Amino acid sequence: MSGRRPDARVIAAILVTLTVAFVAVAALGARGFTEEAIRYLVRFTARLSVVLFVISFAWDDAASLILSQPVRRPPPNRAAYFVGFAVSHLFHLLALIVLGIWFPDPFLSEVEILTVIGGGLAYAAIFGIGVTFVVRGDRHPTHPVVHVALLYVWVVFARAYGFRLTEGFGYVMIVVVLVAAMVVRAILFARAWGTVDPEESD
Repeated sequence: MSGRRPDARVIAAILVTLTVAFVAVAALGARGFTEEAIRYLVRFTARLSVVLFVISFAWDDAASLILSQPVRRPPPNRAAYFVGFAVSHLFHLLALIVLGIWFPDPFLSEVEILTVIGGGLAYAAIFGIGVTFVVRGDRHPTHPVVHVALLYVWVVFARAYGFRLTEGFGYVMIVVVLVAAMVVRAILFARAWGTVDPEESD
């Protein structure tokens, strides 16, 4: 008896939720409901989000370079990674809201209006792409708007961690991974652009 294959996107959402829940219980159990615990959750969900985003952003392109041949169809789980990223970043947003409500000082005084606007646009892009992945299944959307939205999310991450390079080796590694992902995508884009047949593009 063969059952229906579980939806990878649902599995990703569940795994991310369980992971964040486990870390939240551990952090709150060890530190109590304190600003330190909530800030730890903010950092953890942010870094988890970066990992999942980079995988969904450039994993198939990296595979193309390593295998020295094009990956004609994106990995079937690429949509799942992005859905997992969207769920993780939703928890990140919730942690920020908790921090702002229960521990507003000095958090709210440090927040700039441009950061709020830029972050809001990033969340709109993230959830918009997430819905696109859900609606279109495991197919990788190729609409230019989706590519622009992905690029914008990358810029937001790069800017956020780029300004924190001096705060620790972990931030340096995150920036290195983000830059590497962009370089990989740029190389594959350049290759694809160079192999386009002008007659086929008409």
